[in-house]
Amino acid sequence: MNTMGERLLYLRKQTGLKQSEIAEKIGISSSNISRIEKNEINPSSTIILQICNFFNISADWLLFGKDPSEAKSDDYEFVDETNLLIDNIKQLSKYGKWSVINYSAEILGKEKKERFKASKSKKRHQPEAMPAEPIMVTIPVYDSPSSAGSGNFLSDNETYTPMEFNEEEVPYGTDFGVRISGDSMEPKIKDNSIVFVKQCCYVPNEQIGIFILNGEGYCKKVLDDHSERKSYLVSLNTKYEPIEITPYDDFWPVGKVLFFRPKS
Repeated sequence: MNTMGERLLYLRKQTGLKQSEIAEKIGISSSNISRIEKNEINPSSTIILQICNFFNISADWLLFGKDPSEAKSDDYEFVDETNLLIDNIKQLSKYGKWSVINYSAEILGKEKKERFKASKSKKRHQPEAMPAEPIMVTIPVYDSPSSAGSGNFLSDNETYTPMEFNEEEVPYGTDFGVRISGDSMEPKIKDNSIVFVKQCCYVPNEQIGIFILNGEGYCKKVLDDHSERKSYLVSLNTKYEPIEITPYDDFWPVGKVLFFRPKS
């Protein structure tokens, strides 16, 4: 049995099942089962997972002919979830891939936040001999969006100033801060305020972020006009016109603004 199709045929005959019975259980047509057995088509990772679950076998054996006696569900994952995810992502459009990146980042952020809350809750319930002093954290604060966009967020250089903040006022997930100059984001973000930023390569529609456009740094809200297939960087101060992002521009997001700290 040199092919996956031959191994599937072997399983079906050993169990005495019809193609229609297998097809019904895994949710595909009988003709597709026949084509897989004849090696006319390669099933997707999802179908492979369903076949493995149905026959209680390892994907190592189904795909590569590993000895069935070694293919125990206790010893192997049916299909590596990472490979399954990669296989699905490869089939997505560019927009779909960014959607997966953003969604997975949000899920990861939520899970980390829950673990962080659980850790803090455990500490709060522990008896303390004396009132706890505020926990201070140090983060790099860039003097402008342009310096923050230099790509050296975690480097030891002179483009930022290390600043201490009370841990409770720094949003979870903050990578760095940026001091904002000007009134383009008023009334929400005033001149000389500090915004806390999570470094990322994608900022969701209608969210505020730090961006580099043709070498200039901006703190703006991104707006995607799907009807016109255009994107803009938008100021909250209505006296400033939106800045259109064209395909000819050198544009890239630096990070998403999580929170802002009013000027001191």
